[in-house]
Order: sequence, then C-alpha cells, then structure tokens
Amino acid sequence: MQPPDSLSSRTHPRDTAAGVAEHWYQSDTVAPMAMTLRLTDEQTAALRARADSEGRSMQQVAVSALDDYLLRAEDDERTDRLAAHGADRFADLLRRLGE
Repeated sequence: MQPPDSLSSRTHPRDTAAGVAEHWYQSDTVAPMAMTLRLTDEQTAALRARADSEGRSMQQVAVSALDDYLLRAEDDERTDRLAAHGADRFADLLRRLGE
C-alpha cells in the first residue's frame, strides 16, 4: 500500500524501490521554515516556566501563542471590514439617529 503523495508521507527512495512504505518523515512534520527567535533572558525564563507548567516544549508554547495572535489579528481585520461595511450601508440611518 503506497502512502498518499504529500510532504508528510514521502518515502525514502530505497524503500520505494523495495516496495516498502516506510515513512521518511514523521507524519506531523511539515516543510518548516527555520528561524531564530531572539528573546530576552526574562522572556526565555517566562517561556520556559510556562512550558514546564503546561508539560509542553518551549516551541509548542511559542507556536501556539503565534497561532492565537494571528487568528485574533485576522478576526480584528474582519470585524473592521464588517463595521466599515455596516457604517456605509446604514450611514443615513446613523445620521438620523444622531440628530
């Protein structure tokens, strides 16, 4: 049985030739972009303490925080667009209510 064609399930060429579906990458591995995050000593200590208290790695905590931030920023942008649309749509009514 051949795995689906994706980055997370590619097989080693030697194993493919032998017909073995051994995964070359772990199933949760995505083609990541490496980066360096420079933190102050205080930030590092706080991140380490939070990770230890949650039983997670510092990277897991940092990635989760980044995901939360990006989702919140996207929601804020959507809210701003909807508010602007509502203000345009109901401009006359809002003006009359303000009188």
